[in-house]
Amino acid sequence: MGLTIRSFLLLLLAFICRTTTADAADFFWVGGAGSWQHAASWSLTPGGKGGAGTPAATDDVFIDGSSFSAAGQLIQLDETATCRNFYWNTFSGNAGGLSGQGKLTVTGNFSVLSPIQGNFNGTFFLNATGKTQQLQSDYACPGTMILQSGNYETVKTILFDGDLFVKEAMLDIKNSI
Repeated sequence: MGLTIRSFLLLLLAFICRTTTADAADFFWVGGAGSWQHAASWSLTPGGKGGAGTPAATDDVFIDGSSFSAAGQLIQLDETATCRNFYWNTFSGNAGGLSGQGKLTVTGNFSVLSPIQGNFNGTFFLNATGKTQQLQSDYACPGTMILQSGNYETVKTILFDGDLFVKEAMLDIKNSI
């Protein structure tokens, strides 16, 4: 009987450790127009069913060709959000955009491969951790971008509609801004 209780306790300990460890996930916006914080607008697969919750600091965010069901739909970002990597590429679907005055902190790569429409007046905070992160914006990125910490290298070009500030970060400009 002692072995059974011991096995149960080990199994319980393993379960507790597993449920308190944050695993990184890929989050895909599938909600068309809506708030960043609306859990039903996020999926764990491209074009998949919403309801996956909202991205956390360890998660990668993808805004892709299946994110918007009609042209001109906007993701409202009025709060503070954090993700690991941020990828925007809506070329294969309807173009959409961002609006609001929120703050998005990105601790990894930041990539904008298609236009971001809308009137986003918020701030992108880039806080790289670990290895050098890639910074790419082939199209004008709205709002303000602040490179707060870490090392970044540009990939192709970087275009901004707003301001770019480099605080306690290193920026290796491989191409033109």
